[in-house]
Amino acid sequence: MSLARKGFLLSVVFGFSALSMLLYHLLSAKLLGVEQYGLLNALLSICYTLLFVQYTSQNTLGITVPLSRKHSIEASAFKSLLLIATIVFILIAGLNGVLTKVLHANTTQVLILGLTTFFMIMSFYPQAVFQGRRKYNEYYIFTLISSLAKVGFGLLLFVYVGVEVALLAFLMSFFIPLVYGMWKVGVPSIRNVKISEFLSPAKRILIPVLLLLIMININLLFVRYYFPVESGLYSLILLVDRGFYLFSMFLCFMLVPEVAARRHKKGSERLQVLSKTYFTYFIFSLPVFLCMMEPSWAIGLILPAFLQASAYSSLVTATFFLVGGVNLIGFYLISSGDYKAVYPMLGFLLLEIVLFFLLHRNVYDIFYSHFIVFLGLFLTLSFMLAKNIKEASD
Repeated sequence: MSLARKGFLLSVVFGFSALSMLLYHLLSAKLLGVEQYGLLNALLSICYTLLFVQYTSQNTLGITVPLSRKHSIEASAFKSLLLIATIVFILIAGLNGVLTKVLHANTTQVLILGLTTFFMIMSFYPQAVFQGRRKYNEYYIFTLISSLAKVGFGLLLFVYVGVEVALLAFLMSFFIPLVYGMWKVGVPSIRNVKISEFLSPAKRILIPVLLLLIMININLLFVRYYFPVESGLYSLILLVDRGFYLFSMFLCFMLVPEVAARRHKKGSERLQVLSKTYFTYFIFSLPVFLCMMEPSWAIGLILPAFLQASAYSSLVTATFFLVGGVNLIGFYLISSGDYKAVYPMLGFLLLEIVLFFLLHRNVYDIFYSHFIVFLGLFLTLSFMLAKNIKEASD
């Protein structure tokens, strides 16, 4: 399948997925109210951060399978994800007292969150297998099923308004596609399978991916704790532009196995893969970028409270555009074997935390620090990319 066709199908799936996410959040914000919607996003930020497990597993299989053609690592990945999902559920349930206090939540909401994270992590297995085997059509179907489940169960909010129902819809958006995914790839035998076969190549990828996701989502937790009322408006502004981040991740799933298969090729050949992917990203996301520069006219009709903070939407859009570039460059470096990207990510994460506490008098001032952090990270990784390509070409 040509990159152009992949890009077209990707844009269709991405568009539908982004639309379903937008509808889910608009519905939740409208029916729950701004403050309870802030609670929902604070809880979901834990899920968003745990996506590092997904990106680690998908990129590990995306790199390993094209290089070695080994499918035994898939059974190791399944066993590892099952273990991780169980541990995360136990941790969330065990930290119930802390989470209810910090996030101003209740026990039921925390337990549903625990179940959601369990099914979310397990759903990463079929996605990773699709990625490693380059079965993009199955991956697209998986994504569409998840989108439909999210919106379909989100409609239950009309019957019963509560954060618990919104969390249940999010849970089902992982559980239902998980059933489909396991039906397509099958349940592997995990007897006598060592998790080290998966964790050993995954550990280098895990750290930079985890740091990147913490950088993106940590503010949601801080804002919920310090500004519980304003957290809903803060989340609404982020909502409009998270699509750029999701779209860049879709592209990374195609980028990684292609670069990994060319790891020992000249830098110019690997750069060609990156440049084509970048071209696809900009072509399909630029119209969305232009439309989202001032989205208040549309969102404000549904949620008038959004107008209070709409002036920051352009800044947030520019930030998430940078996030997309950071994703593509970062995963290119990782898939080509350059794991030093972890150092600037760690440094800018610390800067993000410091700037938050310097600016936490006004919740909206945080958007400026977020932009500064990702602009610096984008420029730093771009420099590392140029150096990587030069060394590979020599």
